[in-house]
Amino acid sequence: MKKLLYIVLVAVMLLPMAAIAQIGHVQAPPSKTTSKPKPKPKPKPNSNSKSYTKTYDESDGMTPSEIRDLGYDYQYGKNGKSVNYTKAVKYYRIAADRGNVDACNDLGVMYYNGNGVSLDYSQATYYFRKAANAGDRQGMGNLGYMYEKGLSVPQSYTEAVKWYRKSAEKGSSYGCNNLGLMYENGNGVTKDNYEAVKWYRKAAENGYQYGQRNLGRMYEYGYGVTKSTSQAIYWYEKAAAQGNSYAKERLEALKKVDETEIAGKTPSEIRSLAYNYQKGTGGKTKDYDKALKYYKIAADKGNIEALNDLGVMHQYGYGCDVNYNEAYSWYMKAADKNYAWGQNNLGYLYEKGYGVAQDYSKALSWYQKAANQGNSSANANLGWLYENGYGVAQNYSTAATYYRKAADKGLAWAQNNLGVLYEHGRGVVKDVAEAARLYRKAADQGQVMGQRNLGHMYEMGLGVAKDISQAKYWYKKAADQGNQYAKDRLDALK
Repeated sequence: MKKLLYIVLVAVMLLPMAAIAQIGHVQAPPSKTTSKPKPKPKPKPNSNSKSYTKTYDESDGMTPSEIRDLGYDYQYGKNGKSVNYTKAVKYYRIAADRGNVDACNDLGVMYYNGNGVSLDYSQATYYFRKAANAGDRQGMGNLGYMYEKGLSVPQSYTEAVKWYRKSAEKGSSYGCNNLGLMYENGNGVTKDNYEAVKWYRKAAENGYQYGQRNLGRMYEYGYGVTKSTSQAIYWYEKAAAQGNSYAKERLEALKKVDETEIAGKTPSEIRSLAYNYQKGTGGKTKDYDKALKYYKIAADKGNIEALNDLGVMHQYGYGCDVNYNEAYSWYMKAADKNYAWGQNNLGYLYEKGYGVAQDYSKALSWYQKAANQGNSSANANLGWLYENGYGVAQNYSTAATYYRKAADKGLAWAQNNLGVLYEHGRGVVKDVAEAARLYRKAADQGQVMGQRNLGHMYEMGLGVAKDISQAKYWYKKAADQGNQYAKDRLDALK
């Protein structure tokens, strides 16, 4: 497959934070040719003849697609060819004349850059339009650019938007990025940063460095998205890895850390600082961006807990977009270092199928590893799998055993679930008084199902003296957290 052809096109945006020069690439599709026939040897002239008129050309016998590839080889000095723009133009023209759409766009690029021919925007536009009208997405994008800049055609943002959209809708990253620019600047369309982000994201996710750079910029300044330094860094890093200089500059600026805040601190202390920014504790105002930054520094310095913390941030979208793949990556790093919370959280992703194929057996395995280290959440999660028969044979007795281990350590939802088993006599001797006691432990910690269930026990007089006022009290707490059953019972008890 041939690499994409590029020309450099510059579109300038004036933004309040910085003057941004957007560089776009005009692309030609890769060749579909996988190999080329060997050139036929040149026939030798007959020494007895007075003249020899047949002229051999190395494109003889080639298909239009192969001739287009030959032009590419001469343009870029590939496959043993020396760079020769004149020959590149020659073979692009032959291929284009024989109906090769890619060659039409390529020939337009040569005229645009003045390579092998005199620079001629009219001819460039002619060939871009020819490619575009034949449905070529690169030709569409390039034609849009000619209209945006008014090169050999009347300047028209409306026409530019039309062709960029056609190109984008056919999957061109270049078209997506430039359409985003039109929306961001309000050229030919109503200014709409949200729509700009949409198109930048499409380009960025396809690996287009300018889409990545522009999406990073939108996150940095909060244009059309919630401002997020961590997301800005994420996309700038991807663009910088492809050599984007603007992204490199912004990365350098954004990664500067207030050294005084972490000066002399151990990795563990930096991790604690990050936690305080995440939770808004320790005298710190909640700041997810700082939390992410400091967790990353702590992790880079070898703090295992921070590896798991980074997974949590990405799983729940704290200061960044929800990204289960990123969460999985961080949890796995923690789990590989035998960190129980990393193992438990990895099990949860497998249980729910978040970022991975749902796999109860793998969930069970990771939960077990964490539970063996005494992790309360892992014990409760094992109880849940056994109670419902997920990945194992349903076993209420085993479920009760695991729930009890977690409940005894104060885990509210395990206390509630163990209470359910006691209320209904599943895997344990039925004991409504014990159920009510466990529900109260959970409810006192604000666990919504514990509150709902304790309200039910008071309403029905199960394990406690019947008390409608207490029932309404606990139902109200559960209802305030959105529990529909509690809301219904409150209405019924009025």
